Amino acid sequence: MPKSQSLRVLRYERIDSTNLEARRLAANEPPQSTLIIAREQSAGRGRMDRSFYSPADTGLYMTLLYYPDRPISELSGLTCAAALASALAIEQQSGLSPRIKWVNDLYLDGKKVCGILCESFGTPHGTAISVGIGINLTTKDFPDALGSIAGSLQRPIDPEQLAQLICDSLLPYLQSGDNTLWLSGYRERFMLRGVRVNCMTSGGTFPATVLDITDEGALTVQADDGKMHILYAGEVAHIPLL
Repeated sequence: MPKSQSLRVLRYERIDSTNLEARRLAANEPPQSTLIIAREQSAGRGRMDRSFYSPADTGLYMTLLYYPDRPISELSGLTCAAALASALAIEQQSGLSPRIKWVNDLYLDGKKVCGILCESFGTPHGTAISVGIGINLTTKDFPDALGSIAGSLQRPIDPEQLAQLICDSLLPYLQSGDNTLWLSGYRERFMLRGVRVNCMTSGGTFPATVLDITDEGALTVQADDGKMHILYAGEVAHIPLL
């Protein structure tokens, strides 16, 4: 499957969530790699069970359903690869240059314009992966809770063409598990190097300075007490300058 043209494409006017639809397809149909695109989501999902605002005809709401032929452990950089694929597609279609906030968000002018949710799950035919991506293309009126956080590209980009470009970039990684396909591009667009953050992990929250990402996509930070940490999961938030 060298290109996204080999994918089945399913288009929906309105759906609860493209990631949820991927799970339904995987549970009830023979395995087939599928690109799911919706014009609107009523229950768009993000990481940590957060919602993703998905109004009609103002964004790209997509999920790539894929059946890997290698262990999931060999695809540890999937979210990073999806972030870079999204950034490259946006750059190609708009000329804009989004930055990547570890691990899965794209920012433009200080506002989040893209979120990514990668999941793996069992099916009657083995393990499947869903790569959900939401990009705000022309969204203007966000709910109050998102007004200071979310932004959009403000470009009339064709959502399906953008989705195809993302899949073209992402499929080679899914087929090979080769982290070198995304590593340098991700690092070039990485926005947290040298930034003070609060690290929120299962073991607690602590302030630190971001150093870099590892070759596998983990975050390296130096806590205020001088101790080095490698974060494989969790979340970080900027500490505002006083």
